[in-house]
Amino acid sequence: EQTEKVVGGLKTDLNIYYFDNQGKFERARDLFDRYKNLSSKLNIVYVDPDKKPDLAQVEGARQLGDIIVDNGKKRETAKSLTEEELTGAIVRVNKGGSKTVCFVEGSGEHALADTQREGYSTVKEALEKNNYKTQAISLLEKPEIPKDCTIVIVGGPKRDYLEPAIGALKTFLAAGGKVILEFDPVLTLREQKLGDTPGLVKLASEWGVTANPDVVLDLGSASQMFGQLSPVATKYESHPIVRVMGGNATVFTLSRSLDVKAPAEKLFST
Repeated sequence: EQTEKVVGGLKTDLNIYYFDNQGKFERARDLFDRYKNLSSKLNIVYVDPDKKPDLAQVEGARQLGDIIVDNGKKRETAKSLTEEELTGAIVRVNKGGSKTVCFVEGSGEHALADTQREGYSTVKEALEKNNYKTQAISLLEKPEIPKDCTIVIVGGPKRDYLEPAIGALKTFLAAGGKVILEFDPVLTLREQKLGDTPGLVKLASEWGVTANPDVVLDLGSASQMFGQLSPVATKYESHPIVRVMGGNATVFTLSRSLDVKAPAEKLFST
């Protein structure tokens, strides 16, 4: 769907250069032909760099198999012969500016660099494949959202935010910025209480959403089938955000309940 929208909506001519030995052109032709059928603005150029070294140099091809997308003003490289990479390169080359997703760190949030189960390294990879930049920021050192942040993610902090950090989020929101608040469940351990963030809960309540200090349990048969008591979703309504999830079961481990009031005037205002 995204490929059809991106390629079908091209307004200006676009060249895709595929650099490889001539005998290997056929392996790429099926994918490129499907792209070509989506728009008359798209031109596929197969180049053997041994026969046309000057063109390879001009376009910046460094090795066999390189795919360069060129709109005449800007070039982008698709890292592999896949729809995901090729469409991503087309989006990047026609993009006027970049969008940056900023992840707050410093209070026990899920970290971008963490490759473990609770880490966000996979989130970082998925965002960057979809042409977003990612950046880790700290509101402890400087309670201010950087100007290049398009959206700010507060990813389940274990400890609450102090007022200067809360104020920075409020200022960012008031100026039209967008924030995703993620609440991990409140867990009381022997030496500490994790996920108890009353300051952030109060901030969310201003938009009619209250994060309850609990953990959701599900005693239904679907949950027991997965060998746990976490909520399981087996079907979804029709909505773009869950379009690709049909036919799949999703287990929501360690979920926290939310109370959502009738939207206040400023709820969903941006």
